[in-house]
Amino acid sequence: MELNGRVALVTGAGQGVGRGIAIAFARAGARVVLTGRTLAKLERVTGEIGSGLALEADMTERAQIARVVERIEAEYGHLDCLVNAAYDVRVGLFDALTADDARADWNSGFNGPLRCMQACFPLLARSKGNVINVGAATGLKPDTTTFTLYASTKEALRSLTRTAAMEWASHGIRVNALIPLATSPSFSEWGHENPDAYQTILESIPLKFLGDPVTDVGPGAVFLASDDAHYLTGTTLMLDGGRGYLR
Repeated sequence: MELNGRVALVTGAGQGVGRGIAIAFARAGARVVLTGRTLAKLERVTGEIGSGLALEADMTERAQIARVVERIEAEYGHLDCLVNAAYDVRVGLFDALTADDARADWNSGFNGPLRCMQACFPLLARSKGNVINVGAATGLKPDTTTFTLYASTKEALRSLTRTAAMEWASHGIRVNALIPLATSPSFSEWGHENPDAYQTILESIPLKFLGDPVTDVGPGAVFLASDDAHYLTGTTLMLDGGRGYLR
């Protein structure tokens, strides 16, 4: 029970990697606050966990973020870990993407985590907690065809991670990035629409299988949030079966 008694906020916890991390945290003893835009999805996850606090919220909206943080303080009095997993990605060929696509992608994938980190800072500083930002290996690939916004936004988030790690170290807050390669509804949908590209990804994984968000990604997130990682900050943990380019 590496996280016994800890309080963790996981954004985008209704599906995919966010769901996997929320379940893994709960199994490690954490009290998990789950946020997302669809309450029914969050409640399904709390049902799987058998506990947890599900709060419907759009984590790109400052007012809604503030309400979540206020609820955490009122309910638990402290916050030990923030996991930024929420992201509404926009993909497509470079010249087909619109200004609205760019604004929406950036607001979801960068501004959202930034605002969450800023809002959670007082609670994290009080507990000497930590932040885990969920990145993507797309920006590390030589070919980012159709993923120009996705790759750029996620790499910006990793840059934010390193900056926050340096600036918040004096407050005892650790900030790390996690890059997973795992099943998710959005990834499966993309694979259905792009079967050849999806198969290429599967064949490029040295360990020869696509990770599970709970059992393959979750334990890595638990480690980053635990005291075992007390000397680790400003870095990126790759949980991708060996496929990524960052080593």
